[in-house]
Amino acid sequence: VYGVKYLKELPGNLPIRGSVNMIFTDGAKTNVKTSSDVLSFDTIEELREALRDYPDDDIYIIDNEKLYREFLPETRVVHVTKIDYEYKADAYYENLDEHPDFRITADSEEQYCFDIVYSFYRYERTN
Repeated sequence: VYGVKYLKELPGNLPIRGSVNMIFTDGAKTNVKTSSDVLSFDTIEELREALRDYPDDDIYIIDNEKLYREFLPETRVVHVTKIDYEYKADAYYENLDEHPDFRITADSEEQYCFDIVYSFYRYERTN
């Protein structure tokens, strides 16, 4: 599940292969071509209804602040990439290090890509 702006960031502006792509448009006009593996939703309510057909463990919310905020209260696991640099981002979510209901359950060694340092973290809901 991702926002329509994320689709424009994908290679060739094409949906992710091998997955059902649920694209949240938030009512914006788009040229998203739907198919059996590309579905488009104008409202959170429509999206929630469609998500009922999928197991929770198969649903990933990526790159959309409105979706992050909407679904965090019912999210059990969050995967985060922390970058040791401050970028201007187009999507933010709550700092899970300060969230009383989440704790880190796994993390990676620091990774490097040229001069960029990053790590992966898994947060799980504690209650």
